[in-house]
Amino acid sequence: MLLPVAAQHQFGLCWSWPVMLSVTVVEEIVISADRSMTSKRVIQTLVAVKEADRQIVVHQREPGCDVTLIVPRGITGCRTGRVARDPDAGAVLGELLLDRTLAVGDTAVVHYEIADRSGLPATQYYRFHEWPGTHHVLEVQFPREAIPVRIAEFRRPHSSAPDSLHRDLTPTHDGRVHVLTPSTDRGIIGITWEWD
Repeated sequence: MLLPVAAQHQFGLCWSWPVMLSVTVVEEIVISADRSMTSKRVIQTLVAVKEADRQIVVHQREPGCDVTLIVPRGITGCRTGRVARDPDAGAVLGELLLDRTLAVGDTAVVHYEIADRSGLPATQYYRFHEWPGTHHVLEVQFPREAIPVRIAEFRRPHSSAPDSLHRDLTPTHDGRVHVLTPSTDRGIIGITWEWD
């Protein structure tokens, strides 16, 4: 995902990003009965490639949405630092301040959540992997009373490319679907769905 330029400058990312790489990412996306995404819960294992005391996380919705209703929050292994919002891009960047400074090669596990009260209907979620090799688990939880008619995994080498993989997913009895990727390629891994 390309970070909004204004937010890059605010966080000083133009010269220093990245300082950490993802080893594992486990995400749970929660969809409500009104078809909106209400939260993204993430457990992420990081390795420092430069000395680091923080991680930047990104959450993006539709351009022009009310980004003040999207709130990142560090849960364990980190605490919330600065937050930058770009309404034109529909993006929020959150700074997760680690419990300690990591030397090169040190690892950290962070738990964080993005609360999304924008109320916008959701039809997909994806993560862009800038670097290959991450172990990624993506799970979407739908309410039992509002399960989409079609759900599929998709993969793309970049956002404007056609799908390199499109595979139907069957939800569990409690409305969950997931995608497991032991070692990601560079590009997008996501889940898309149709309500009607």
